[in-house]
Amino acid sequence: MKNKNGQYILAIVALIALAVMMFLGFQRYGQAIENRGKKDQVEAVSKSGDKQKEKTDKNNQDNGGETSSIDWPLYKVTKGDSTVYVLGTIHAGNKEMYPFPDKIQDAISSSKYLVTEVDLESIKDSETAHLMIDAATLEGGKTINDYLSDESEQYLEKLSEQYDTPVEMIQKFQPWFIISYFQILDLDESGLASEYAVDDNVYEYAKKEKLKFKHLEEAADQINAFVETFPLESADEIIQAIPEMEEARKATEELYDIYVSGSIDKLVEEEIPDAMLKDRNLKWVPQIEEYFESGDTHFIAVGAAHLVGENGILTILQDKGYSVEKQ
Repeated sequence: MKNKNGQYILAIVALIALAVMMFLGFQRYGQAIENRGKKDQVEAVSKSGDKQKEKTDKNNQDNGGETSSIDWPLYKVTKGDSTVYVLGTIHAGNKEMYPFPDKIQDAISSSKYLVTEVDLESIKDSETAHLMIDAATLEGGKTINDYLSDESEQYLEKLSEQYDTPVEMIQKFQPWFIISYFQILDLDESGLASEYAVDDNVYEYAKKEKLKFKHLEEAADQINAFVETFPLESADEIIQAIPEMEEARKATEELYDIYVSGSIDKLVEEEIPDAMLKDRNLKWVPQIEEYFESGDTHFIAVGAAHLVGENGILTILQDKGYSVEKQ
C-alpha cells in the first residue's frame, strides 16, 4: 500500500467514476433500497450529495458564470476513412466548464454513436442501484471495525468528525466504498459537483443530437475491479491511507487543475494497479477497433487516465498503426 498522497491520487482517479455514479443511483432510488432495510447507506450518500450541491451552487454564483479556458483532452483517431473521437473526461466539475467548445460539439454531432465506460442510462435502474449497494455492503451483519486495528478504527472516526458525518453511516461498507464516500465529500469541500461531470454532459448533448449509445463494460465489471484493488483483507491499510480532509481537498483541486490545464499525463505518474487501468484498457481496445471496421464515426468519452501512459488507449492504438491527433 502506498503512502497517503500516492494512495489517494490512485483512488481519486480510479474510483471517482463509480463513486459519483453510485451516488446518483442511490439518491434516485433511495426509497427502493430503504424498503430493503438499508436506509442508513442511502442516507450516507444522499447527505453528501445535498452538501455538495449546496456549496457548488454558491461557488458558481460567486464566479458569476464566466466560462473558463480549458485545454480539453479531445483526440481524433483515424485509420483509412474511419474516424473515432476520444475525449478524456473527469467525473465531476463546475458550471464554468460549459457549454462545450465548438470542437467538442461538432465532433459529437458528426458521430453516429456515443461510447461511455458503462451504460449511463442503466445506472438509473433500481436493479443497478440494488446491485451496487449489495456489493458495497459487508456480509453477515459485520462492520468495517471487524477488520480494523484500534488505530485504524480511531482514524476512521477522526475522518468522519472532520467531514461532519456520523461514522455509523459508513461502518457497514466495503473499503472501496468508504473511499468513494469520502471522495464525494471531497467534491463538496472543493466546490465541484457530479452534475457537472464531463461524461454526463457529453451524454446529455449526445441525446439532443440523437446519437445511438454503446458502452465498454458493465457496472459489475467496475465493481469487481474496485474489490480486487481494495480488498477487504487490506482494510486496515486502506483506511490508514485515506488522507485527512484538508489534504484530500488539495488533492481533489489538484486533479481538477491537472485536467483543465491539459496535463493529463500526470494522472498516471502514480502506479495504478493493472485491474483498474491496464487490464480494462486492453479489454476495451478490441471493441474500439471494431468501431473503425464498422465505418461509423464514434465518439468515446472515458476517464482521462485511460488515455495516457504506455498502457493508455491512445498509445495502444498508435502502436497498432492508428493516427492520433490532438484537437
